[in-house]
Amino acid sequence: MPATGSPSVDGTVVIISGNRNWTTHYRGVTPDFLAIKRWELVEGAPFTSGDVVHSANVCMIGQTVRQELYGAEKAVGRDIRINKKIFRVMGVLAPKGQSSNGQDQDDTIILPYTTVQKKLFDKTLLFDGGSIGGLFLLVKGYGASVLHQKAGAVAAIGGGRWNGGRSFEKSAHLLVESPGKMAF
Repeated sequence: MPATGSPSVDGTVVIISGNRNWTTHYRGVTPDFLAIKRWELVEGAPFTSGDVVHSANVCMIGQTVRQELYGAEKAVGRDIRINKKIFRVMGVLAPKGQSSNGQDQDDTIILPYTTVQKKLFDKTLLFDGGSIGGLFLLVKGYGASVLHQKAGAVAAIGGGRWNGGRSFEKSAHLLVESPGKMAF
C-alpha cells in the first residue's frame, strides 16, 4: 500500500437521534482513515474526499453508537444531531472491540475533519488551542521522508498557517509516537 495520511481531530460529543442520546468519541478525518486503521464498513459507504472539501454533514458510526441509538434497526440514511446540526449516517463500521487500554473502539462517530472544524466548533485553523484539542496526522507508510511529506501536506491544507496564524514551520511540533502515527 502506498503511503497515505489523514488529519485527525477528536474529542467527546453528545449525539442525538429521535428520543435517544449518547455521549461518544468523535473523530474528524479524511476517507484514508479507514485504510490506515484497517477498518471496514458493514453497512453503507464511507464519506468521500468531496465531502471533506465541502464540509458535508455526513458521518460513519461504530457498533456501540448504532446499538445505543438504533438498536437492531437500520442506521444508514438516518439523521444524528450534534450541537443542533443534522448529520446523515453514511455507514456503519465493522466491530473492533476493546483497545489494549480497555477503550471501546466501537463507541465512535467518524466525520470529515473539515466538518468538525467548521460546523461543530466554528474553527478554521488546524489548531488554535480552543475546542479542538489538537491535530494528529495518521499515516500508513514508514520512513522519515514519508512522515515529513505528510506533515507538509497538512500544512498545505491549512494554507501553511495554524495556531493563531503562525506559520507551520514556526509552530508545528512533530512527535512520532509509533510507526504510522504523528502528532503535532
